[in-house]
Amino acid sequence: MSADGNWVTYACWIGEDFGLVSVDVELAEDAPRADVPHSVSIEVAVRAPNESGLPDADELDLLHGFEAALADALDPLRLVGHTTAGGVRTTFLYTTEVEAVGEIVRTTAARVLPEHEVSIQHFEDPAWEQYLEFLYPNKLAWRYIYDNAVLASLQAEGDDSTAPRPIDHTAFFPSRDNRRSFAKAIEGEGYVAKGETTGEGDAPPQFSLKFQPAEDIAPGDIHAFTERLELLAEEHGGAYDGWGCVVVKADDD
Repeated sequence: MSADGNWVTYACWIGEDFGLVSVDVELAEDAPRADVPHSVSIEVAVRAPNESGLPDADELDLLHGFEAALADALDPLRLVGHTTAGGVRTTFLYTTEVEAVGEIVRTTAARVLPEHEVSIQHFEDPAWEQYLEFLYPNKLAWRYIYDNAVLASLQAEGDDSTAPRPIDHTAFFPSRDNRRSFAKAIEGEGYVAKGETTGEGDAPPQFSLKFQPAEDIAPGDIHAFTERLELLAEEHGGAYDGWGCVVVKADDD
């Protein structure tokens, strides 16, 4: 994998398979690029997928090695993303020289992945729809990414993500009425309001609500809750701003 860019990873459904998407979001700043209008996808059949269709750790290392070698061989072209689902690892890039890229892919695959089945697909994509509409995270995917960033921060502090505890959530709204209707909605879903703030001097004014689940939950289960909160805040004209909690270590009383 190229060391360039800003790579994020999220889980989602890819067709009928649950899988993982990794994408260089830095490229969105300049997308679409008229100088590289052809989308190329390189499919590698996973030799020993688990029941979820994903490779084991050893095979994943091989795939990472292939992508790193590919990125070096293709320089200055950059890989834009990859997906892993249904027993297939697919790597994506954009180019003008489809045939030349294909030859580099075949040569690199023969050297790094001699026992894997590798195929190449390409099509004209001047709008970069493959990148912007398929790979690039939507709002719920960004929520997954932000949640994982919080979990990683907790883990770095030695947190036990399986330990239930109070979880603090925050959402912002354009009016008191929006905030009030959201508070009523989350009360019906097992949450308790814990505080309000009003930024009257903000432009536009922001009305926040802090709230917690009535019962403690484990941070490791957070994905099951935040997607719903993201959508619910939007339904009430606001925006869910995320969550936080205290660190609980395995040896804490």
